[in-house]
Amino acid sequence: MLSSNSFTDDNWNSLGATDSLTDGTVYATATDPVGDLYIGGSFTHVGSMPANGVAKWNGTTWSSLGDGVSGTVYALTFHGNGLYVGGAFATAGGLEARGIARWNGSTWAPLGFGIGGVVRALTILDNQLYAGGRFSSAGDEFANNIARWDGADWEPLGSGVGGGSIPVITLTVHNGEIYAAGFLTTAGGAAANLVASWDGNEWSSLSSGLSGGIGYVTELV
Repeated sequence: MLSSNSFTDDNWNSLGATDSLTDGTVYATATDPVGDLYIGGSFTHVGSMPANGVAKWNGTTWSSLGDGVSGTVYALTFHGNGLYVGGAFATAGGLEARGIARWNGSTWAPLGFGIGGVVRALTILDNQLYAGGRFSSAGDEFANNIARWDGADWEPLGSGVGGGSIPVITLTVHNGEIYAAGFLTTAGGAAANLVASWDGNEWSSLSSGLSGGIGYVTELV
């Protein structure tokens, strides 16, 4: 949890002084095993401190993650001793890292050849990282908007998913399966209305999916 000077039982407190606000939008948050908070978004500063796209709050002060990333961060998740960062950027810590990178607490590292597009969601299943968004490749493999990183290589999830401007906005895990949702209209080549699941071998729609006119799913829990 966050330290006691971050939240109380009956009210919200700001994280730092009034000038410790980002100069852009925060799209993602995550906490590490010791309870420190990380934020990602489209900012370049937290207060007067340079922080490109990602920053850390330890309960008392903000700090940057090295040189940060060269664009917008949309997704954060922790796995092992690393923070995985996904978004729309070309470099992390000055290194080429297309759309996704890992911060180990002191340095940045790319994940292979990265993602050929924008990462909007990240999740972990069976010690593997899953990334979704709008992209056409992962590493040197064709990957239709969703892919898996096993620690060494990227792999597509079958023929992936298709849809509108951002086919995958959110990912979650349930009963050993990956659930993807967003502006999603196909999964594995078959119709799927905004949400679908991957069981490790094939895609399935969730009955008739979701309806209600023009819309999309922004979060799965």
